[in-house]
Amino acid sequence: MAATILTLLLAGGVGLVAAAQRPGSRAATLERLGGLMLVSGLLGLGFELAHAGG
Repeated sequence: MAATILTLLLAGGVGLVAAAQRPGSRAATLERLGGLMLVSGLLGLGFELAHAGG
């Protein structure tokens, strides 16, 4: 599970960096996808920390 969370966080960050470098509609798509990946990674991290805390 930790590998999935790290992958989502890294892929989301890469998507946002790629969006900053591309003009037009592709940037909007990459930004949306990168943001969703970051949010899902952070949610997964939160759930893992809550589960580990008891």
